[in-house]
Amino acid sequence: MQAKIFNACPLILAVLFTLALPGFIQGQASLQNRYKGKYCEGTGDIEYLRLIDESFAFYYPNPVVPDISMLYQTDWDTFVEGAGWDAWWIQNSYGFSYAATPFLQEPWFSVLQHSWDLFWNRQGNGKDTSLWGGSAHANPMSSLVGPIGSLGDAASPGRIAFKQGDGDQNVHDWFYEAAAAGIVMQAEILLVNRHKKALVYYLPKMMLACDFIEKTRDPKNNLFLVGPASNLLAPSYGGVMQADGTFGKGYLAGLSINYLAALDRMVELFKMTGDEKKLSEYEHRQKITRESLPLLMTPAGYFLKSLEPSGIKHGELGQAHYGYLEGVSNADAVAFRVVDDSIARNIYKQIAAFPEIRPFDFLLTNAPGLDDTYYAWGRTSGEG
Repeated sequence: MQAKIFNACPLILAVLFTLALPGFIQGQASLQNRYKGKYCEGTGDIEYLRLIDESFAFYYPNPVVPDISMLYQTDWDTFVEGAGWDAWWIQNSYGFSYAATPFLQEPWFSVLQHSWDLFWNRQGNGKDTSLWGGSAHANPMSSLVGPIGSLGDAASPGRIAFKQGDGDQNVHDWFYEAAAAGIVMQAEILLVNRHKKALVYYLPKMMLACDFIEKTRDPKNNLFLVGPASNLLAPSYGGVMQADGTFGKGYLAGLSINYLAALDRMVELFKMTGDEKKLSEYEHRQKITRESLPLLMTPAGYFLKSLEPSGIKHGELGQAHYGYLEGVSNADAVAFRVVDDSIARNIYKQIAAFPEIRPFDFLLTNAPGLDDTYYAWGRTSGEG
């Protein structure tokens, strides 16, 4: 299929949103399967081309669907999540930002950077509290001091939530996979704008975030050992149930996957800067992380959600316990190309062979449900 885009704007995520929309743009299709719409034209699958065309509506004012300007917070010169969501969340904005970055035009490209600056401006330094509740003593989240290099869950001018804010923060580990996502996103922005001054400013911050994650690497296997609610769509990861009822650490597949995606991009940035020493260091990190991925995979060729240090697998279909399919880590592995085409095909095959994870055409985060969350360990999601 070939298509020509008239105006640059995000496609990937917006296409997903438009699947349920009625025809917004009345494109013209000829007998030769050629489509000509408002924003794109091409030959091939007419319905697919129509959906791409419709997806552009989210980035231009129109009378039918919401558009990107509705997310703009004028006082901050950033995006916000929406009405009642007075901040910018890594886990909520990741998909939109990743899909949009290669296509955004000004002023929205700069607004996106300003939005991510809410995190970088309050990056953990081992000294400052988060001030999430307005003061250091307002609530436990406000008095948290982020480790050097850490990012967090949500941020707004002058404040940040260093841990996942939903659930029981007392058992939460630091938000490691969100930090990996933040590195990926900032690298994407830098690889698009290719501004030398921006590289000089952001690379040191990104390296601190990488070092923050590296501290969790287990030298025995090069996987990352982290506790509850450190996964990107937290707090759904419960870590490992201990004999005393507390929750310890396990090897989180999503962290390996998203951090490897970050390392892939950091390597490209160091090629741009010509820093051979850092390039060598990050190529080594990249290599050992990629080589460790098979430890997090099932014999069928898809990713687990996590692996206990004892070897117990979480997220392998057919098991009596923890026998579910994790959609997030598997989709990310394919989307970020951290696996080769043969593994990507295996992941696609497994998803296609398990309709429970796509009951309404879109991919669920997991199916049939989790029985390893810290608030319902041993009970599948939805059970009493």
